Amino acid sequence: MEQPGYFTSDEKPTWQYSQDEIAEAVDLNSANKIFSLELPEFGPYVFKYSNDGNFILLGGRKGHVAHFNWKTSNLLCELHLKETVRDVTYLHNETMFTVAQKKEAHIYDQAGVEIHRIKEHSFPHKLDFLPYHFLLVTTDNLGTIRWQDTSTGQMIASHSHTNGIAHALVQNRTNAIMFTGHQNGSVALWSPSVKEPVVKLLAHTGAVNDVAVSFDGLYCATAGIDNSLKIWDIRMFKEIRKTHTFKNVRSLDWSQTGLLASASEDTVSIWKLGELYMQHRVPKARRTKTPTGSTQFPSIERVRFCPYEDFLGISTIYGFSSVAIPGAGEANFDSREANPYQTRKQRREKTVVKLLDKIPPELITLNPNEITNISGLGKEYEQKKREMDFKRRYPGKDYLSSRQRKGKKAPTVEAKKQKAVIDAKSAEFEEQRIEETMIEEERRRKLKELPPEPEDALQRFRKT
Repeated sequence: MEQPGYFTSDEKPTWQYSQDEIAEAVDLNSANKIFSLELPEFGPYVFKYSNDGNFILLGGRKGHVAHFNWKTSNLLCELHLKETVRDVTYLHNETMFTVAQKKEAHIYDQAGVEIHRIKEHSFPHKLDFLPYHFLLVTTDNLGTIRWQDTSTGQMIASHSHTNGIAHALVQNRTNAIMFTGHQNGSVALWSPSVKEPVVKLLAHTGAVNDVAVSFDGLYCATAGIDNSLKIWDIRMFKEIRKTHTFKNVRSLDWSQTGLLASASEDTVSIWKLGELYMQHRVPKARRTKTPTGSTQFPSIERVRFCPYEDFLGISTIYGFSSVAIPGAGEANFDSREANPYQTRKQRREKTVVKLLDKIPPELITLNPNEITNISGLGKEYEQKKREMDFKRRYPGKDYLSSRQRKGKKAPTVEAKKQKAVIDAKSAEFEEQRIEETMIEEERRRKLKELPPEPEDALQRFRKT
């Protein structure tokens, strides 16, 4: 089994190395993956990697959408929608994607042909897709979060809230719970089977800019306009680390190996175990002058790690960049989960298998292991659990088991019915026995009252 290789150096700290120095040290194939796309007319841009890490879906705020294979530089489709594009996301694979446009959410195929318009998702603001449940999740500007099954077209749930616009929408990959970050500084956890947030915590004193959940589903990172970056333990919903930043952090993302990327203005910082691992700044050529003469920095809109690759995608108001982050990608991939080298036939078979294994939305809970639990843990465990519950409810009192309180074990309903039948039959038998005894006694009494018969010569030969 291969292990991820992190970047180390004895000459200077790793965060001081530039992408040019890294490109000179790596092989030619990896160096070609470090590139920048100059798109100054239709930004700011948002993007999404496919599950296997081969494709990128790029969406500009002014209507530009591009779908391409970033490893081979093969452009599959390019759209100019001439209306606002707020977010983009892939569906079950790279053959279909969804665009959050001005009024509705639209679904396109890999050739750029519109195949469906979802009117129920009005004024969408953020998009995400749950691959194991085939659910498209959207939030709008009116404070509503919706789940829709893309395999059947059924609207699963639609929950309204009063927390304001959700600036962040991200899923927990282990239990499909959706995290939303709001203007009032709160982070809410949503399930389609519950109308209210299953968990709601006040993360920041100001609006929440972004939320990121680790791949193992144990930790959550939040960033707000109060210039703070916080790490939360989802198991206890407890803050375990807080960092004050000099600039406002706009985007966050976790890698498959546990690296955390935070983007603020023109700088991207990569954190490893709470320490600065790498840092990248947008080139000076992208900085422009405002009419007053001050320098305008290209604000970074989104950062995302590429699955199964040691690269990080960065989208700004001027385009898109791909930078190398050694050790960010998972070195061992599961071909049944996501195969970067799959063929067209394997992709079709995988889609059928996913549909057959689709998880119902009713099973989305905070603890997905509750479904697999078995209650038969033994009488001793149940007895100890009842004793602990009793001591918690009635402190200072001694716990007595049901046998100690009642003496003998109380009979069940079936035992009572069976005993009643037996008692009825016993009573009937006893009455019959008494009646037969009385008849026999009466016969014997009458025989005694009869006069004795006269004796004859043959009396001694009679049988008695």
